[in-house]
Amino acid sequence: MVTNTSWCEPSRKDQRGPVFRTEPSSRVEFSNSSGTELRCSADGIPNPRLTWQTRDGGNTRDVPGLRYTRSDGTLVFPPFPRSDYRQDVHDTVYQCLASNAVGSIVSREVHVRGGMNISNRLNNIEIKTLGCLSEKLVHSRFIL
Repeated sequence: MVTNTSWCEPSRKDQRGPVFRTEPSSRVEFSNSSGTELRCSADGIPNPRLTWQTRDGGNTRDVPGLRYTRSDGTLVFPPFPRSDYRQDVHDTVYQCLASNAVGSIVSREVHVRGGMNISNRLNNIEIKTLGCLSEKLVHSRFIL
């Protein structure tokens, strides 16, 4: 029995290189208590494979509890304890790479900065910034 499977794979003329449908912002800042996600999606025929790389072109790897890539291509930074902060994970530059048999494209650089849990309250003391402008254009800040 001979089965024709040519309908499963598009012919070369029907193939299209990747085109971004969703591209991440150029700057992402988040708290260690909230975490964040970098979304990236692309269209193409065949469907593009989405991966993430660092500024130097190296592919990102999952770092247990700190960074992983979901099957839909989303790069996830879950909430993490302050003691687990890593500069190479939480304060670096990433790019989304979409590739298929036709070609590859790279997203804009995404500057990621994940920081300590910053709150507007310290020991139940509210922090406010007050400006004071004199003839000499001197600005002051006070903690109330």
